[in-house]
Amino acid sequence: MATARAKALAELIINIVDNSTKLASMEVYPTNDQHGFCSNAMCQACSEEAAGSTPVLVSGAGHDAMVLASITKMAMLFVRCR
Repeated sequence: MATARAKALAELIINIVDNSTKLASMEVYPTNDQHGFCSNAMCQACSEEAAGSTPVLVSGAGHDAMVLASITKMAMLFVRCR
């Protein structure tokens, strides 16, 4: 259901921006949790460096991490911009 809505939205945007472009394909990857050891090690290192606790965020965005999670353990580090 969500994939069909995403495809319909993508086609709508394409029609508004550039009517000559066609949506060729959409890849769908299942959500993947960050690997516990990788995530914990990163949080510990960041907390030690920042001298405080590190917030843990959940991201539903489609990152390269979704592809990488299908072949290896992964964790992501979000860096705030100022």
